[in-house]
Amino acid sequence: ICTAEKDLRPKCFVSLEHRRSSPVNPPVHEGIKGLIASPEAYGRDPDTHEGFIVQCELFFGYQSRLYDHAKVSFVISRLMRKARVWGAALVANNSPFMNDYTGFVGEQRTVVNHPC
Repeated sequence: ICTAEKDLRPKCFVSLEHRRSSPVNPPVHEGIKGLIASPEAYGRDPDTHEGFIVQCELFFGYQSRLYDHAKVSFVISRLMRKARVWGAALVANNSPFMNDYTGFVGEQRTVVNHPC
């Protein structure tokens, strides 16, 4: 039993040292990620646009390693009707907004709030 205890001590010590050097923010548990719903599809209604963007931001908040292109692609995949036509044009024309999430959201706000 004493030998086993001696063998465990260095392992415990290394484990504690590892914990001390770990990042302050631990990784998000998979169950927490499941609490944030994927945003519902969006069709260009100005009254629901900000809520759609907020839901996207919440969804992305637990996936911090996503590149802008992935975020823009995800948002476009959630568009429907005229909004999807607009998003498809960005993809087809290889728009710079495809790699600029902040610019993409700003442009989307401009399009949504344009009376037509």
